[in-house]
Parts: sequence; structure tokens; C-alpha cells
Amino acid sequence: MQTVALSAQTRAGTGKQVTRKLRNQGLLPATLYGAAGEPLSLQLPMAELERVLRQYEGGNFIVDLVVDEAAPVMTLIRERQTHPVSGKLIHIDFLRVDEHKPITVEIPIHLMGESIGVKDFSGILEHMMRSVEVSCLPADIPDHIEVDISHLNIGDAVHVGDIRQEKVAFLAEEGRVVASVAAPRLIKTAAEVAAEAEAEAAEGEEKRGAEGEGDAGPDS
Repeated sequence: MQTVALSAQTRAGTGKQVTRKLRNQGLLPATLYGAAGEPLSLQLPMAELERVLRQYEGGNFIVDLVVDEAAPVMTLIRERQTHPVSGKLIHIDFLRVDEHKPITVEIPIHLMGESIGVKDFSGILEHMMRSVEVSCLPADIPDHIEVDISHLNIGDAVHVGDIRQEKVAFLAEEGRVVASVAAPRLIKTAAEVAAEAEAEAAEGEEKRGAEGEGDAGPDS
């Protein structure tokens, strides 16, 4: 588990006007909570946090958070709030953790290898679980869980109960399917379906026109 250091300062004000002003100054509003400590309203440099998030994108990491130059606090990023339109980060929550107590975290699942069913028999890989909830000590949190699918043939599946990871307890049901390989099937795009429907409609019009001409009698 990677550890990064970040510095933050306590902020006195709350509310939309205060947080908007902070963002205009390049600062991100944040909250620190959990364990035995009181919740703290914080602010920290937006650019520094975005750099860290880009560096560890898609993985978990511990943050040694220094607040007002006090001793570092071991934390995890628990929630990120983004703007509904721009997608820009507008708030972040840090959770205090105890290095001696297990915590519950969501870990990304990475599928490794190419399955026999896909490679040799044109099967369709179905990735059902993109992440899994686990319990472990903070220092043992994996960046991701690797699942080998190279042995999967048509109709085979990998379940949560098949995954092995040292020092990690999986909290999802053992019978849940992580990934499976289905038999090949004809998949039509929306454009193909629309084209077929249009062709059928045109054929129907031609038929009706031909039938109408056949029914018409000679001119009187």
C-alpha cells in the first residue's frame, strides 16, 4: 500500500459562499472525520491533491495528513464530490484510520490473461464485478485484486470464493460471479437493426403496391 503526505489547514467558515471563495483561490474544501477525533473542516491546495489523485488513479493509498503543522494523521480518502456538469472536484472527505484495526474498503478488480473460450472459440467475456469489498489492516490494503481468467472456457466462471489474496478477507458472497465466458452470439448494432427495419418496411410497401396494381380492373 502506497503512502503519500498532504498538508491541510483548518477552515473556520462553512457554506456555499465560503467554499466557492476557497475554490476561486485554488483551495479545496475538505472534511476529516472518524475514529476518536472530532470532525474537522479543512482546506488544502487543489493542485497538489489533483496531482496525487492522477498519480494513483484507480488505486487505493494511505494519506498521512498534516493539519496545521501537527503530527501526521493516517487517513484514507473516503468520498470525492464532483460538480454534476463539469466533473471538477469540489469537496473531499478524509477518514482517520487506526493502523492496528481492520477497515472496510472497496478494491478494483483487474482481469489478467486471455481466456481460452474467447481466444479459441470466439466466446464473449462478461466482467460482472469491477470491484469488491474487503476487510484488512490499512497497511495491507492492495492497490487492486488480480483475477486470472486465462483458464476460462465457454460456460466457465470465476466466483468471489475462487479469489485468493493474503491478509485480506472478502466481504462479498462467495458465490457471486466476478467474470464468465458466454457462448458467441450474433450482436446487431442499433444502425443494423434500423436498416433491417427500414428494408422490411420498404419491401412491405412494394408488395402492397404490386397487389393494388393487380386488383385494378381495365379502364372503362
